Order: sequence, then C-alpha cells, then structure tokens
Amino acid sequence: MPKEKKEKDAIYTALSHPLRRRILKIIGEKGYATFTDFIQTLNIEVGTLYYHLNLMKPLLRQDEAKRYLLSDLGNLAYQIMITSEEKLKVRKTLTETSIGKYSLIFGFKPIFSYISSSNPKRFLFEVFIIVIFGSWVVVEAGLQPLLLFFIEPPIVAPLLVGLCWILNWFVIFLLLEVFSRVFYGRREGWDKLLVNSCFALLPLLLFAVIWWLDDLFNLNLIIFFPNFSSLVMFLVQAWCLWSLSLAVSISKEIRIERGFLLCLLIHYINVMVLWVMLGGP
Repeated sequence: MPKEKKEKDAIYTALSHPLRRRILKIIGEKGYATFTDFIQTLNIEVGTLYYHLNLMKPLLRQDEAKRYLLSDLGNLAYQIMITSEEKLKVRKTLTETSIGKYSLIFGFKPIFSYISSSNPKRFLFEVFIIVIFGSWVVVEAGLQPLLLFFIEPPIVAPLLVGLCWILNWFVIFLLLEVFSRVFYGRREGWDKLLVNSCFALLPLLLFAVIWWLDDLFNLNLIIFFPNFSSLVMFLVQAWCLWSLSLAVSISKEIRIERGFLLCLLIHYINVMVLWVMLGGP
C-alpha cells in the first residue's frame, strides 16, 4: 500500500471516532499527555484506552518520560480536526443564532454565502458594475475614499478620485487577506474574499450617494443639520464593518468575532492614517 494512502487511512481512522478525536485534542492543546491523563480525563477503562491508542499509533509518539506526543502525521490530523470544528461553528453561528438573523437582514449574508458556494469568477460583471458606479459617484460627490472614511474636499486630482475607490477596495481586500493568513492561517478562499469584500463596501457607497443627492437637489441637509453627515457616516461605517466581518468570516470560514477583530484592526489603521494626514500631534 502506498505511503500516502496509509497516512490518509490513519488520519481517517483517528478522526472517525469521537474518543480518538478527544485524545488528539488533549495532546494537541497541552502538547503532551500521560496515560494517567487519558484515564482521568476520558473516564474510560484501561483496555478501551489501549485499543484506541493502538489504532492511533501512526499519529503518536512517546518521549523518554513515556508521555504521548503527536507525530508529524498526528499534528496534521489535529490541524484538520480543529479546522473542521471551526467551520462547523461558523455555519452554526450564521444559521442558528441571533447573529445569523441580523446577518441575514443587514449583512448581505445570502449574497456572501451564494458567492462562496459558487465560482467567484461568475460575479466579476457585478463587481465591475459596483466598481464603475462607485468610481463615478465619488467623483460626482467630491469625496475621496480612504478605507472606511471619506476626505472632503479631495486632496488628489478629480480624475484620480475615481481610481481611489478602486484602490480602496483592493487595499481593504489585501489587508483582510494578509491578516487572515497571518493571524488564523487561512490561505484558501482569497478569490471569494475578493468578490465578497466588493459587495461589503456597498454601505460606504450609500453614503457617497446620499452626499451626491444632497448636493444635486440642493437639499442642504448637511447645512441645516450639521451633525447629519456625521450620523450617517457613523451608521454606514458600522454597517460596513459588519458586512466586511461577514464577508471574511464566510469567505475564510472563520468565526464571525474573529472576522470582526480583523475589521476593527483595519478601522484602527484607518484612524491612524487620518490622524497623520490631518497633522495630529
């Protein structure tokens, strides 16, 4: 039997039984475990433990103190197990909890889920429409995008303002991709995140549309209500952070709170950049 098939069979054997998965988890979390640790934690008979440990031989090794450690194959099996558990938790959170309900209403969850379950390349036309429309709107509104904020008046030439919208989307995607790889080891799903992050910026585009319409029809909401633009900006930023958190959570299959932490990090970077640009102390 080829070595690769033997290794796959050994991993499948270990992960196919809940008790063997618990053994993997005990060693993986602590780094090692003794025979006594297993007996006390698992509350099983000695004969039963020997039986399962024997089935897991390719995944385990022992040091001089007779403590059980994971072999290279065992570490691989452990990573597969915790990744699968993470994915199950993500799906449960987005379907069975109150977070899932709010995600359905405010977070574009059906769109992100549909894109992630399909070939993201199928949605390049929709992405193109959002990018072109967004570029046109920010130019007409006289707003220069800067991650999750806008600069008014723009500090670049009018023709470059539209390009800023495209660059803004790409930088946000790139930051989320790098952060998810560095902090959570998620390398897969970059194409899903690329498309989903574009849709996630729609709340930010809504602010530019409101600003443009206010100027186009001389509504003067910003003049008569000085706090109006700040309130709307706060609301769309919160909405955008939520939708981006969902986008990275579904695309990378990580828990929503982890995705939210990545988005908060981007928001913090955004504030620091603005602080420097506006001449903060």
